[in-house]
Order: sequence, then C-alpha cells, then structure tokens
Amino acid sequence: MRLLEKVAGEKARQLADMLPPFGPGFERGIINRLETLHVHCSEMSDPGADFCQFEGFDADGQLIGTMRFRGY
Repeated sequence: MRLLEKVAGEKARQLADMLPPFGPGFERGIINRLETLHVHCSEMSDPGADFCQFEGFDADGQLIGTMRFRGY
C-alpha cells in the first residue's frame, strides 16, 4: 500500500464529502472535525484485491475515519 495523496484543510473536507468512487463519503460529524485526509492505494505487489483507502485525521492527528473501497 502506498500513500497516493495527502490533502489538508477545506480541500480535505470537500474530498471527504464526495461519494465513492471519487471520495469516501464520510458522515458530516467526521467531515466537520477533519483536518487532513490521506488517500492510499494498493500496489501490484500487494496480495489480494486492489483497493483505495481514505483515512481522515483531526487537528490533533488522531484517526477519526477510515473507508476502503475495492478497485482504484
């Protein structure tokens, strides 16, 4: 798995609000607290099915939401 993108602030909240396959579609309570969003994707060498994973972090760096979807 590799980090594909890391976004912060309002751009992160906008991306977090987008529905799959373009974003994780986090619920409003998470989006309101979100400060940073990491987008990870599987690599060809990873075992199992391909995936894209979104991880949301608050201003203190605490993980507050994770969503994983099959495919890229």
